[in-house]
Formats: sequence, structure tokens, C-alpha cells
Amino acid sequence: MQLSDNDLKYRFIKMYGGISGNELDTLEVVFYRGRDKTVIRNIRNEVEDFEYRTRVRAEKFEKARLLQQEAEELSCK
Repeated sequence: MQLSDNDLKYRFIKMYGGISGNELDTLEVVFYRGRDKTVIRNIRNEVEDFEYRTRVRAEKFEKARLLQQEAEELSCK
């Protein structure tokens, strides 16, 4: 369970591009001292939604890049 918690905390911090010391203390309270399952579930949902949207956006950019590359190759022929 601790590895799963640490993974989620890492992904949460990465999602925000870093957090302050006070925010880290609050995160530790949520996961350990208070063990607020509702807040943890909300954090997990937020992180998973962010990762999903990021993955979809990356796939769209890659598809657009490939189409642009194909168009350039066709225009050179």
C-alpha cells in the first residue's frame, strides 16, 4: 500500500510541476496521519484524468505530425 501511495503522490506532484513544503506536509497528513480515503480517491481521480487527457493530447499531436509529414512527402513527389 505504501508503494501505491508513494506512486500516487509522485504523480500528483508531477501533475502540478512541483509543490511547496507546506503542500507536501498536507499531502503527508492526508496519506498517513489522517488517512482520508475520500481525499485520496479524489486525488487519484484527478491524477488519472490528467494523465488520460495528456495521453490523448499527445496522440492527437503525433497523428497531426504524421499527417503533416505524409503531406510534405506527397507534395515533394
